[in-house]
Amino acid sequence: MYQEYLTAGSLKISYFEQVVIKEEKRIALTYKEHQVLLYFAKHQGEIISLCELCEEVWHKHYYKSDSYTIMTCIRHLRDKIGEDLIITIYGQGYVLKV
Repeated sequence: MYQEYLTAGSLKISYFEQVVIKEEKRIALTYKEHQVLLYFAKHQGEIISLCELCEEVWHKHYYKSDSYTIMTCIRHLRDKIGEDLIITIYGQGYVLKV
């Protein structure tokens, strides 16, 4: 069956556009923000490490220097979709709260 959106709690994430819908409002995302949010949504409730994000979204081996890039992307996502939806699990990674 054709599915245009992946639903994660109050978010509807488009598979085909770099957009998320929250409370009937369309929010534009960058390519990487979209890829990160889709990855979180596909792994709802799971803790996702920086290493896993780097390998699965950026498609490269994780180095400590990559953490700034990943954390900046997550900060921008939080600014757009809400601070309370991506939770930091200190020492482990992040989880999408649904």
